[in-house]
Amino acid sequence: MISSRSFALVFMLSIGFLLSLKAYNQLTVADVRFANYVRSGSIDSAFLVVKSKGLYTEQSMYLTISARGQGFKATDSLEISYRFDLPAGAIVTDTWLWLDENTISKGKLYDKWTASGIYENIVKRRRDPSLLFKESATQYLLKIFPMSGTGSRKIKITYLIPSSISIDKFSTKLISNYLNVGSVKVDFLKVVYFQETNFVSPVLVNSKGEAISLFKKYEPSGNIYYNGVCLYKDYIEDMDFEVQVFNPSPIIFSVFERNGEKYYQLAIQPNSFLDSKPTQSLLICLDLDMSNVVGKAPVFSNLISNLKKELGENDAFNVSFTKGFQYQLYSTQWMKSSDDKIEEVFTSISNQISSISSSALLMNESLNWIINSSSNGRVLLVTSGSGFHNFNSANLLIEALKSAGLERMPFHIADVSSVNVNCSNYGTQYFCNNQYLLTNLARISKGSSNVFLGGQQSLNNMIGTAVVNSVPVLTNPQIYPKPQNGYTYSRYHPVQYDKLGLNEFMIQFGKFKGELPFTLDVTGEAEGKVYNKFLVIDSSALTPRDGTVEQIWADYQIKYYELAGSKNQAKISDAISLSIDSRVLGLYTAFLCLEDSSFFCPNCIDESKTSTGTKNSSEDDKFIVSPNPFWDQIHIELNPGSGHSNELPLIQIYDLQGKIVYQTKDGSWSGDVLSFDLNVTELKAGMYILVIKLNDKVFKKKIIKL
Repeated sequence: MISSRSFALVFMLSIGFLLSLKAYNQLTVADVRFANYVRSGSIDSAFLVVKSKGLYTEQSMYLTISARGQGFKATDSLEISYRFDLPAGAIVTDTWLWLDENTISKGKLYDKWTASGIYENIVKRRRDPSLLFKESATQYLLKIFPMSGTGSRKIKITYLIPSSISIDKFSTKLISNYLNVGSVKVDFLKVVYFQETNFVSPVLVNSKGEAISLFKKYEPSGNIYYNGVCLYKDYIEDMDFEVQVFNPSPIIFSVFERNGEKYYQLAIQPNSFLDSKPTQSLLICLDLDMSNVVGKAPVFSNLISNLKKELGENDAFNVSFTKGFQYQLYSTQWMKSSDDKIEEVFTSISNQISSISSSALLMNESLNWIINSSSNGRVLLVTSGSGFHNFNSANLLIEALKSAGLERMPFHIADVSSVNVNCSNYGTQYFCNNQYLLTNLARISKGSSNVFLGGQQSLNNMIGTAVVNSVPVLTNPQIYPKPQNGYTYSRYHPVQYDKLGLNEFMIQFGKFKGELPFTLDVTGEAEGKVYNKFLVIDSSALTPRDGTVEQIWADYQIKYYELAGSKNQAKISDAISLSIDSRVLGLYTAFLCLEDSSFFCPNCIDESKTSTGTKNSSEDDKFIVSPNPFWDQIHIELNPGSGHSNELPLIQIYDLQGKIVYQTKDGSWSGDVLSFDLNVTELKAGMYILVIKLNDKVFKKKIIKL
């Protein structure tokens, strides 16, 4: 038996290796008759189906691949080679290959040597196979043969991605970077979410914190899905997928059994077992240079949502900022935290806060106030300033703040700067904006520094991390689960937790012998106090789950075997056996699809045929709306045909409740084409119906405001 401690150590080492790998995406097509005749392929269409699977999110990408624009003939037989990357935590569980419009070949797992041999033999005989294998921790290679020089091939790849969880919301990265390949870029990505057990209200969120809602629809069978949107190429990347949790709970627990083997997944929030929670006082300092930030609205929105999540009803907060060149405190006293109060404060100061940075004044006055007001206060500095990029001036300010008591008060920093300016070397390190100042403030005060850097990470994730760092944490948290008349074993923690925010979740996967209920021994330390709690979980707390519980555990176990190295044949054999049995792709296995009746899947449902309710403008050249989705402005071109008399149309925008939210008469004619631009900044993010009424004709199109 391998200890959970050993597993955690293994995965600390493996994660470091995984993160060091560079992403690489490439799509090529080659005529197998000519070794050197290789050209770029094209992804003609992409459709993403999203499903919540407990602590992971399942994403199924449907792709149609061709050699469009490369000069091949219909008689040419081409081989597709598609290299793509997925995050280190991704688990590939399935692949399909369409043999014709109605015949699907479902992939089977083989060891990679057998699969490669079968594939190469079939290529020589010109039959239909596809081969998908894992080249490294993050890199994958898909090969398909044959494809006509003027034809296309359709595939599906399914994978699981870890979710970021809170008490009422699950979020995960919308993986789409691998679409940026080939000679012709994907114009748009269709997204659909199929509702699972207790996850509702899905939205897509960009790095600015702006959200696109997905809207509920019903299949003829009665199953619920959410029709998504067409994410145009300018918006495909850098999207998070979020769902709300219906009937949220501080404990998430699921079990699954197959062939006598039992698996569990568990997530627990420390706040659920701390009898007396440590309280805190947090001063949020707003130091925003509006010329170097993605926008005040997304910063405030992400701050509000994360503060609501992390501050409890017994905590206190205050906000400091500059108005003009004057230091301002929202209140002269600490305020009790509540969702309503947090909303009230940030709404109130939104139009008061200065648009330029005043770092020295703000930090000095805030430090003085918090020291005089509370002995256990902390500072959360949200800044985009660059006025102290000079190292000498930064050092002078640091010394002044040290004299004022900097070492007594942790500074936790969220640098929301959108671009790097005023960059210089200091010794062997490279700093931009105020990063030298902020790094040293965090170091001296024993705080933390978190940097947005213009979108290199999600704004919400960065601000969320900064907020979590600024509040009390549980150190050395541990979970010891024990079923009735049995025990747990082969336990894995996705993250090695040395500290955990009280509102974050500690996650564990494992196997067990015995029966429900489970007894949990949960331990940790917060603010110098040791906590130990016994909790009992019975069948009433179970969240129904499918075989993904087993697949998630299997992926960790396979990676453990793989770490033994290529010379350990026993571990390789174990990895292969578990990979095939659990249907999880590993380094020593490959998915193979064949033109063989044993591979045919008559019950496989092609979910890419689900209507998203939106169309690419190129599909209807008589009514063009661009861009769609849009931020503030849209350009419209309409060709209504003859008989229009050059009159101006009535233009209306309806929300999904049928209310008119915008109306005007506008446009100019060029022949039979009517064109105009609309500024719709005042519309809230979401889906609308654009209606154009001209004589007795009515034209409609769904539009999406980002």
